[in-house]
Amino acid sequence: MSNSNLKKQNAIGEPLWIDVLKTSRSFIIFMVVVAVVGGSLGIAVIAPWGRASPDCSIYCVIMNKLGDPIRWDELKTETMTEDMIAEVERELDVLDFSFGMPNYKQHGIWLTGERYEILMEKINAPMAERTNPGSGKAMNIAEELYYNIKSSKYMNLNLENDKKIKIKILNKIFVERKNIILSNEFDIARPQFEVAAEMGDANAQYQLGLMYHKGKEYEQDLETAIRWYTLAAKQGHVPAQYNLGLMYHKGDGIPQNYESAVKWYRLAAERQNARAQHKLGLMYYHGHGVPQDKKAAEKWWKLSSRQGFAGS
Repeated sequence: MSNSNLKKQNAIGEPLWIDVLKTSRSFIIFMVVVAVVGGSLGIAVIAPWGRASPDCSIYCVIMNKLGDPIRWDELKTETMTEDMIAEVERELDVLDFSFGMPNYKQHGIWLTGERYEILMEKINAPMAERTNPGSGKAMNIAEELYYNIKSSKYMNLNLENDKKIKIKILNKIFVERKNIILSNEFDIARPQFEVAAEMGDANAQYQLGLMYHKGKEYEQDLETAIRWYTLAAKQGHVPAQYNLGLMYHKGDGIPQNYESAVKWYRLAAERQNARAQHKLGLMYYHGHGVPQDKKAAEKWWKLSSRQGFAGS
């Protein structure tokens, strides 16, 4: 057999086109699996460290894609009937909301299959830290969800206008349970900057706002970002003042309000923030939130350019 013919065969004597076909078929099957289960699984498979993110094994990615972390069929108790559980599920359907795998990045935990199962079991189980307001007995997650949707605070919310607030109330239950389990089972405390932000540290509040704003470490939540930015800005944190002004200016997660944008831009600009000075100049130039004043615009632009900011 000639050398040219050998080059057209694989190691077992088959034509090379068979190898190409096998490779293509494998790729197509893989892509179908990824499409069905979710893109994160594909990343988990091809990532050299074998996981979709720095905090979750392939196992928990797959489990989260295939199953509900709330184990509804295991949550019936003497005080929590099947009808009550069904009512909670209906409310979630109305909200078009389901609980997904919580974000663990800020905790630095590697979720092996065993840890994932422990976490899910404990999140669903009765918890001493979450008690029934009437009986004082520990509630499982279905009970806690049920009593929240039956609370006057929740029932007074309008579905059309307050859907996001309702979802936050219910999701908070899951997140708080997760934090308790991480602490109790794995001795993993909440990140220090979260605690510092709640204690009033302006820089921590800004950093937390930035994470929610950009969707880093946490799922993007512009309303929560605005809340943390506002707390920091009121304490004189200049970058928070600028970012808050920018969100009001663009109507990013909040109704557009030029007057509020000018207020926060001005506070940051007076503290020598070059970007805020430039934006404040734009507001004067266009007459947004202030009477149009091109001389004032030039003044702020000059101050900004002296700091080397070219504008954008």
